[in-house]
Amino acid sequence: MSRHPPLGFFSYATVDDHHDNGRISELRDMLEREVRAHGLADFHLFQDKSDIRGGDKWEAMIREKLGSSTVLVPVLTITFFTRDWCKWELESFLARPELASKRLVVYPLYLIRDLVWETPRRHDPLRKTLNTFQVRDIREWRHEDITGGAGRKCIAQLGEELAEKLLEIQWRQTA
Repeated sequence: MSRHPPLGFFSYATVDDHHDNGRISELRDMLEREVRAHGLADFHLFQDKSDIRGGDKWEAMIREKLGSSTVLVPVLTITFFTRDWCKWELESFLARPELASKRLVVYPLYLIRDLVWETPRRHDPLRKTLNTFQVRDIREWRHEDITGGAGRKCIAQLGEELAEKLLEIQWRQTA
């Protein structure tokens, strides 16, 4: 079996990244570098903003990268659940058959409080489905300097955990 470098797909609401002055993109970059530092030197976390260039067929590229990704990292905010593309990316990844056989990883990061999600009666099926995965709550780091101190430690922990999950998948495929 040929091994391809693991590819991740970073799903987020662009408006949230603009609102937070690019800090969500900074989070993606740091998470990618942290996963690489833990033994996955070829890991790439696809993000539309950094990987789609002028003249690219952006919709086809998003579909192709999502379909070939081993991990989906949705950045959860209330805005995320109002964006058609965010919902489509999440639904498409969750529908892939490899998810049931544990050859894919959903690694949600909870960044901006979503009161709808936190209510006891969650009628939104996507929010209910996401609750079946271990969601990493990173809200406390939203306004912190994530490039140093405790913020950097948080990113290091996330990267290590994600790398461990991806390495487990690789080991299962070669066993």
